[in-house]
Amino acid sequence: PLKYIYYWKEKEPYGIKNEAMRKKIISMMKNGENQGAYDKIPSYAILELKRMSKYIKRRINLLRAPFILIHSKEDDLSSIKGAKYIYEKAPSQIKKFVELSNSYHIITMDNEKGIVSKETIAFFNTIAEHKKENHLSYVF
Repeated sequence: PLKYIYYWKEKEPYGIKNEAMRKKIISMMKNGENQGAYDKIPSYAILELKRMSKYIKRRINLLRAPFILIHSKEDDLSSIKGAKYIYEKAPSQIKKFVELSNSYHIITMDNEKGIVSKETIAFFNTIAEHKKENHLSYVF
């Protein structure tokens, strides 16, 4: 089928707002070290993301495990609306939403990667403390 043939050619900014990091990624891509970004996105991958999105929306009421969502307002690939929807609709008792304002899609490599690390560590520490206080266990 055509979904295995067609793809979308990726272009700058490659999901990275930080210009120095973006230049590094571009250099790596030119040297065949395609670690940081894809040069093309297969159409079947996009179709799978759409299917996954529908699946999650239908089952969001089942999400009771603790979770953290970190998303940038300036994400150049996906809207923050989806992350906010999940956060608002999921019945999990322990959840956190962190909105970034100075990064694009690849938040772990962009301007606010320090915030991403700090918030993630703090969230897991919160879970550990909650588990300890309430003698609970979580299955992920």
